[in-house]
Amino acid sequence: MKILPEISESSSVFSYNRFGVAGSDRPKEPQDGITIVETLREALTKAGFEPPFLLVGHSLGGLYANLYARLYPNEAAGIVFLESSHPKDINLDQYQGKVVKTINKLFTLFDSLSSHKQYNEVNFVKRTVDQIHQTGRFPEIPLYVVTGGKENRMMPEEVRKIRLENQLDLLSLSRFSKHIIAEKSGHFPQLSEPRVVIDTIKAAVEQIKEAK
Repeated sequence: MKILPEISESSSVFSYNRFGVAGSDRPKEPQDGITIVETLREALTKAGFEPPFLLVGHSLGGLYANLYARLYPNEAAGIVFLESSHPKDINLDQYQGKVVKTINKLFTLFDSLSSHKQYNEVNFVKRTVDQIHQTGRFPEIPLYVVTGGKENRMMPEEVRKIRLENQLDLLSLSRFSKHIIAEKSGHFPQLSEPRVVIDTIKAAVEQIKEAK
């Protein structure tokens, strides 16, 4: 909400919660990437929006934006990866301590016993990553990568370095890419530095307009 009002003054904006998130309905089928992309496309159509779109994906949302652009390149005018997950981030799990891994396994077990949690998107990240790898090339569209520059004391140094490398790797998806460091932010620049996010989105919109 710190960025939507100002962005809405100059562009039409569609913001939503995926199934299983916040106030949205609980999912009734596995929430892998393709399912989530198709649900978004249906929602956009019903809301009266027409492509192409500038997709802004935060965290896991970055995986879905990545997949969307590959599946429907003519519908993606540009992308802002906002502290986005990279497909390779799934390998960072190996650096977690044994205690954290054990807790995560317990949570996964509990989720599988619930009639709706078993379908939550967090249980299908690997499938989503596989879908990205199996889909066509990323289109040559404007691409902005916003990375939080603030050190996370809870994240081991080795993990931080690898994740930064993955963030930089996102830039290689398109010739028209730019890296933005949100110096005072961790994983949520939209909360800690909304101005950086607003300016990045506006810059992406202008680049898209100039390319027409």
